[in-house]
Amino acid sequence: MRNWDPSLASAQIKEALAWRSETGTVTIDQIAPFLRAPPGKEGPDGCVVLLEDGRGGCARDNMGRPVVVSIGMSHGSASEMQAQMAYVMQRAKAYALPGQCPHNTCTIIEVVPRDGAATTFRFPDKDVRTLFDLQTNVFPSSLGTSTHFCGLPRAVTWAFRLCKVALSFHVHIDSYS
Repeated sequence: MRNWDPSLASAQIKEALAWRSETGTVTIDQIAPFLRAPPGKEGPDGCVVLLEDGRGGCARDNMGRPVVVSIGMSHGSASEMQAQMAYVMQRAKAYALPGQCPHNTCTIIEVVPRDGAATTFRFPDKDVRTLFDLQTNVFPSSLGTSTHFCGLPRAVTWAFRLCKVALSFHVHIDSYS
């Protein structure tokens, strides 16, 4: 993660702990507005959720990792999107199996908006890119996450494959319908 440099790794741990201490525990009350469907719409405009079953468990992939779904793309200010990410990472850590990295998930991104919802999927802007930095610096074990895009047109899938080598996280590019 830090080129096997103990001083860089130590600095990253201190930075992560400072961010988590400063931010504190993110509660459902703080992110609930992003999870709700606006009046008259079938689903939210964009949010990130861990698929919990309401009985103390969650959906898992074949590797046992908790499944996170991004319905559309996160929206709000950079700090609001970071709070949404932090909440999901807290929930993923709570469901990590023994021996698993605490923030390692299987993430599914729904590109096509639900009926009546705003189209939120877009090329990552400056605020969205802060989420990549947050994963790298505060939740580094989330970098073992696999990401699956559902609903991408084939041309976009092709473009992602071309630039995949430049991405700092593992992306499994599929075009599921």
